[in-house]
Amino acid sequence: MSDVNIQRGWIIFARALKASRFGSLTEAGEWMYRLNVFARSLGGRHPIIDQIYDLKNALIKYLYQRGYAREVKLHFQNRICFGCDGTGEYWTGDDCRRCGGTGIYSSTRLYAFRFKVNGHSYAWHQLEKLIDYPVQLTEAEPSPFVEPLRRDDAILKLEDAWLGCCVVWWTLLLHGRKADLLLFPATWHRLKALIAKLKISQEEME
Repeated sequence: MSDVNIQRGWIIFARALKASRFGSLTEAGEWMYRLNVFARSLGGRHPIIDQIYDLKNALIKYLYQRGYAREVKLHFQNRICFGCDGTGEYWTGDDCRRCGGTGIYSSTRLYAFRFKVNGHSYAWHQLEKLIDYPVQLTEAEPSPFVEPLRRDDAILKLEDAWLGCCVVWWTLLLHGRKADLLLFPATWHRLKALIAKLKISQEEME
């Protein structure tokens, strides 16, 4: 969201605290499900995509480290070679030089997390290279990635998506995890200073 819409951004930010039910992990999980689908549906590049995935990474890490995971598997996502359309060979019969005759141009390894939060189930994939903490797999052997089904209510408007980002951000903050928020980047440093000031004031009162 540009600085032109900064006033609207603050309104969304304030609304999100109440929408989060003041830090409900269930609310954060529901919003993150919809945000994850929304990010995939955008297709092109947009600042909110990186915002969503940054918050998703932080939420997954928090839930896993707090014992909410019920299942963690390793999936691999293969990308078909467009040089040979996955056949592994050129029309001449020679091995495809692009993929070495495998038909697979590249393979991405993903962790598949499944969480249970207050009776609600959530499942997300995370790139293996982004996991910077110990993870215990519930299945030793990796398996192929399968595109998950999605609910019809998952697609959001852009403003709703920003609201969802703020909901997840507030939830993480109220559970002791700080994350960056790009809703209004020009004043983000002021917001961080305000949060730090409130924290100091709270510590002094204690």
